Amino acid sequence: MQPKTNKTFLKNIICIFVLLFCADFMYSLSEESQNHIDEFMTLRMKLSTFETRDEAAAKIKEFEKAYVSKTRETYGEMEAQILENFIVMELFNVYYDSPPMSKTEFRKMLSDQKAKNESFINAHKDEKLNVWFWVTSGDVFSCWTTFSVKDILFYGMEIKNYYLSAYEDNPKCSYLLTNLAQWYFQAPKIGGGSNSKARSYFEEARNCAKNDAEKYFADIFLSQFLFEQKEFDRATELLEEAGNLNPGSKYITLIKDQNKAGRSLYQYNRKRSAVYNQDTE
Repeated sequence: MQPKTNKTFLKNIICIFVLLFCADFMYSLSEESQNHIDEFMTLRMKLSTFETRDEAAAKIKEFEKAYVSKTRETYGEMEAQILENFIVMELFNVYYDSPPMSKTEFRKMLSDQKAKNESFINAHKDEKLNVWFWVTSGDVFSCWTTFSVKDILFYGMEIKNYYLSAYEDNPKCSYLLTNLAQWYFQAPKIGGGSNSKARSYFEEARNCAKNDAEKYFADIFLSQFLFEQKEFDRATELLEEAGNLNPGSKYITLIKDQNKAGRSLYQYNRKRSAVYNQDTE
């Protein structure tokens, strides 16, 4: 009887291991979806080289048409929603100053995507979700709050929790680290903000960048953090490095112009946000 007991025990251990393994990797991305994310990151970098907002938006919609439905059919809802999150967020960013829809319609677009993400999270509470799902869901949430100062204050911690959930899944994702750094930098100290934590995450984001697009954004956001810390030499050096990765970027030109005027990108965005919010409360 002893051999049979040992065999049963071993079988149970193997089953438990398989279940744990599957739970941890159930929502690992397919290689093709990760490639699409990398492609979109490159597209994000290149958007500022197009002549017009409409041209940039057309490129985003071309990407959506080529990949989202195919991804949903082949790999499932989560991977499709990651791409959708990127698309919705970048259309918002492209048209932020002059949206083709009313602000109410634009906020509804973000609200609908935010609701889809929340529904997916609620339906998969006991499952491990991928870093890219958490961080892009947090980004959509963050864009949605842009229309209301009180929403920024009220939901700031919830957005941070999305990023921290992403961090639990993959603490070496450069895109996530940059966003987490920005959260700590821009949050008030009383609400958990910390320049030292921001600096650490900004630097780590640059160290973990695995392609030119990730390095481009990591360089930009670290440079502007350093600009506000009055570390101007390194800030300028990093901005030059970013510009070399994306020649012809109007975004780099805008940041340089703001820096020459004594403002960081963050100060510029705060001012834009104040103007954008003045009639949307």
